[in-house]
Amino acid sequence: MTILLFGVSNVGKTVIGEKLAQSLGYVFYDLDEEVKKYYDTTLEEFVKTGSLNERDKKRGLVISKIMESTVDKIIAITPIYYSSNFKQMNSMLKVVLKLFLLLVMRL
Repeated sequence: MTILLFGVSNVGKTVIGEKLAQSLGYVFYDLDEEVKKYYDTTLEEFVKTGSLNERDKKRGLVISKIMESTVDKIIAITPIYYSSNFKQMNSMLKVVLKLFLLLVMRL
């Protein structure tokens, strides 16, 4: 199962995601950290490259790579508007919020 945590920067996605992953025995991914590793850059450097659309496409590639893994996982996702990044996730999005709320209430 994959759980997606969406939210604006500095809202607590990583803290909640790490606790939830530990509680469930899932692998946790923070999109910002994965982007830094994948592109061997800092976030400061990354946000200065290309247009927002180009950066979102790059983030989308990283999301796709993470989604290829069959392990149970939680992904903290920073704001992203490039909608085709989420085609692979559309079938899950309807249940994610309900599941997330149920699981957070357990913490």
